[in-house]
Amino acid sequence: MTVHSLAPSRTPDPVQQARIHLAAALRLAVLHELDEGIDNHFTVAVPGQRDRYLILPFGLHWSEAKASDMIVFDEAGRTIEGQGVVELSAQCIHAPI
Repeated sequence: MTVHSLAPSRTPDPVQQARIHLAAALRLAVLHELDEGIDNHFTVAVPGQRDRYLILPFGLHWSEAKASDMIVFDEAGRTIEGQGVVELSAQCIHAPI
């Protein structure tokens, strides 16, 4: 095999990377016993999209978090992308920031 036969490197999609990192952060929080039910939350600003945020939908426990579960919501708390609803305190606390 030559160097030229290797597949070219690709720049990872920043939104997918944010989804992966958010799911990993939630699972690590569980590992370190920093979870308390389903009312707490982490959010991440969607890279390159103003006023859009990633969050695990209300009702899923952090231990269940997968990148594909994350939803995108706007500053009004509307789900823009994905399945599920945003817990109200997440929208109220994080969107104004």
